[in-house]
Amino acid sequence: MQASEYQRAARTTAIYPAAAGVYYPALGLSGELGELCNKAKKIIRGDVTFDARLEDFRKELGDVLWYIAATASDRGFALADLVADAECGQQLTGDLYSTLLDLEKSSGDLAGMADEIKTHGISVYRRQYTQSRLEQVLRGCGRLCFIFNVNMNDVCKANIQKLFYRKEAGTIKGDGDNR
Repeated sequence: MQASEYQRAARTTAIYPAAAGVYYPALGLSGELGELCNKAKKIIRGDVTFDARLEDFRKELGDVLWYIAATASDRGFALADLVADAECGQQLTGDLYSTLLDLEKSSGDLAGMADEIKTHGISVYRRQYTQSRLEQVLRGCGRLCFIFNVNMNDVCKANIQKLFYRKEAGTIKGDGDNR
C-alpha cells in the first residue's frame, strides 16, 4: 500500500470535527505511543515476553501510523513526501525502549506545536517544525518495523482493513482494541 493511498483511505475513517484537526491527531498519537510504551514496560518488568506482545505491537503501530497520516492531512502534508524524507538516512539501529522514548519525545513536540498553531496560527516556522517532527516519528516507526520484523506497508494494510471493518460494523467510535 502506497503512502498516498494509505493517507486517503485513513482520511475516510476520520470522524473528528475539522476544527479539532489541530490537536486531535496529536493527542491520539501520544495516546497510541503511550499504549506501545505500556506494553514495552510490561516486558521490562517481566510480565510477558517480547514475542508474546509482538502482534499487539504491530497493531498499535498501525494506529500510530493512522495518527501520523491524520496529522499530515490536517496540516496539508503529503504523507508520501514525509515518508520519502524520513527514509533518507534511515537508521535501523536502536532498541525497542530507546526508540519508544524518542517517539514519545517527538510526539510531545508535535503536541506542543499543535497548541502553538491553535493559539497563533500556522507560520512557515511552525510548518517546518511540524514537518521535521512528523519525519522523526516516521523514522522511529521505521525502526519499530525493523524491530518487529514487519513491513510498514503490511502494517498500513492491516490497519485500514481493521478500520474499514469497524466503519461497516458501526464500531469506529468507541473504546478498546477489540470492537
